[in-house]
Amino acid sequence: MLLTAGEVRNSSSSSREWMKGVWDKCVRTNVNTVLAAVPWDLMEPVEGHYDFAVIDELIDDARRNGMRLVPLWFGAWKNGLSHYAPEWIKHDLKRFPRARSVQGNLEILSTLGLETRDATARAFAALMEHIRRRDEGTYTTILVQVENEVGLNGDVRDRHPLAEAAFAGPVPDALLSYLIDHQETLVPETLEFWAGQRTSGTWPEVFGNEQSAEHVFMAWHYARFLDYVATAGKAAYDIPMFANASLPSVLGSPRKAGPSAIGGPIAAVIDIWKAGAPSIDMICPDIYRADFEQTLAGFNRAGNPLFIPEAPAELEGAADAFYAAGQGAIGYSIFGIEDRVLDHDYGPIHHAYGLLNEIAPVILEHQAAGTICSARVCRQHTVPASFKLAPRASLDQPEQSFIMGAYRWIITLNHYWRSPDWPIDNWGYCLVMQTGPEEFLVAGYGVQIRHEPLEGDGWIAALLSVDEVTYRNGSWERGRRLNGDEIITSYDHARLIGLGQTGTQVKFWEPTPRVVKIRLYRYER
Repeated sequence: MLLTAGEVRNSSSSSREWMKGVWDKCVRTNVNTVLAAVPWDLMEPVEGHYDFAVIDELIDDARRNGMRLVPLWFGAWKNGLSHYAPEWIKHDLKRFPRARSVQGNLEILSTLGLETRDATARAFAALMEHIRRRDEGTYTTILVQVENEVGLNGDVRDRHPLAEAAFAGPVPDALLSYLIDHQETLVPETLEFWAGQRTSGTWPEVFGNEQSAEHVFMAWHYARFLDYVATAGKAAYDIPMFANASLPSVLGSPRKAGPSAIGGPIAAVIDIWKAGAPSIDMICPDIYRADFEQTLAGFNRAGNPLFIPEAPAELEGAADAFYAAGQGAIGYSIFGIEDRVLDHDYGPIHHAYGLLNEIAPVILEHQAAGTICSARVCRQHTVPASFKLAPRASLDQPEQSFIMGAYRWIITLNHYWRSPDWPIDNWGYCLVMQTGPEEFLVAGYGVQIRHEPLEGDGWIAALLSVDEVTYRNGSWERGRRLNGDEIITSYDHARLIGLGQTGTQVKFWEPTPRVVKIRLYRYER
């Protein structure tokens, strides 16, 4: 399935009464999958005694509303901190050591605490066993997130005595063996911090300067901890599991990573996580950044499936969801669905998710065949800084292009003002699927598309036909044949012919996204 998902806020799932309105909003927003927290402190208030009320309510209510469920295990860490650990964990620093900074103990459990690891794994295995008994065969629960946005805050690495000893010791053979065995497929960032390709030594000796070594050290230990927990969970109920990443403010090398991401599963250390956590099936970015395409590309490699578990809503989210589907993602999830979708008709996400749900079987078919592509464009869009958003300048990307079939596709924002009640938006998007040598399905909103033949200047691309189509009961039904005003963008043919253009484009200027079937042809100038 293609996940058109919504994540509820961190505390929402702790109250079934609160969730009643959330489920209703999910239905109205065309959400087919809900992501919701299962907090460790509520599930195991007393060591060894479990209360499964939260997960039972989530499973029952997801079924009742015809949705799938993705439980988020808020165990040892949530956003890098340990606020969801049970009280009996928090009170016992001897059994369950804290990570230390140069200033002292942090409110963060150390990855080196073996009793912490074992207690977390026991609780998670109990949760997965309960889900199996409650849900096996119905598959309401389709994925599980293990922990949440792990990564050390407050220092560049853990300075607990256990961590100090490990950092001064040799790099584990398991990590070095993985790097040696996968040299041909390692991502560039791995090759950067493993520049000397040493096969033995301490962390600084193998990974160069201390900052790189510290980042890899923390990534390895977070990965090993989560792998231990996931392995225990899969022994009880083997369904796909993922880790989500809180992203640094700068893409690329761990030398540039912000302190909020130290050790977390960001793209720069994807190889370290694949080496340390083979039981984690997907490493998934929580994207609240302007550089959505580049961020997605950083995770769409090294054999890693794409899923975006946290991202914005509104029109930007609609554009991101379509773009992600065109890049092969299994789904997209907006965060805080209870307060992000505020329009009277539930806004752009409602319409985007509705269309994605309608054509999902076709999208999945073209994802598998590799005959799909996508684009998102915007004009002068500024998103302010917040606790979830790194400061970023205005994003101005009014044009994108890609090659599909024998053509270059140039996607621009719709240039046409329509009416005061139907203005031009700052965001547009499209999803293109090739169905024949000259035939394509195009889903989109707020854009216009022209084509250039790859043969060069001597040829002109033109629209043979454009039909509005709707997908019903496994087949396409034709609506309007779009011609005339619906495809013309200019009558200045004397100028356009010199540019190799016809003055016609595929135009998406309706207030909601739609699908058209287009046929192209080429002729010599």
